[in-house]
Amino acid sequence: MCTSSIWGGKWLKLAKTSLKASLVMGLILASSQPFSLADEPLIVPSNLKPSDSSQLITTDQTFLLPLKLQTVKERRWVTVTGYSSTVEETDEDPFITASGKWVADGFVASNALPFGTQIRFPELFPNKIFIVEDRMNQRYDEEHVDIWFNSKELAKEFGVKYTLMEIL
Repeated sequence: MCTSSIWGGKWLKLAKTSLKASLVMGLILASSQPFSLADEPLIVPSNLKPSDSSQLITTDQTFLLPLKLQTVKERRWVTVTGYSSTVEETDEDPFITASGKWVADGFVASNALPFGTQIRFPELFPNKIFIVEDRMNQRYDEEHVDIWFNSKELAKEFGVKYTLMEIL
């Protein structure tokens, strides 16, 4: 009788149980600790109902975090407009931001904030965090922010708004 096969089976079962426990603990810790992927925009999952999404944000549709963990560093009143990826609104390469990234939902243009700055417009999009990845024409001052939309029609529909901006 080979004792290594008996111990091998018990060892494998113990290893699987330990792995499951570790995964559960990891999920618990991930949901209670702040976590962020610096290069990924933070967006509210589209499959959540508005009542469910009011307290959650996500990074890459993977980690859900309590919204209250985001610390507001500064609040400013700004003019907010929309833009889209057209040559007349941007430049000859309208799908690449000034930071070198492909345009994406949640990206904004600002001449006053460094690339990667996370901001929120609590009166317009209370559950969405935007990331500065683009610049505007130099004629626009620091009190102006441009939100990227995937169509010119959506950008026009958004219009011009004067609202509070939170820098996170």
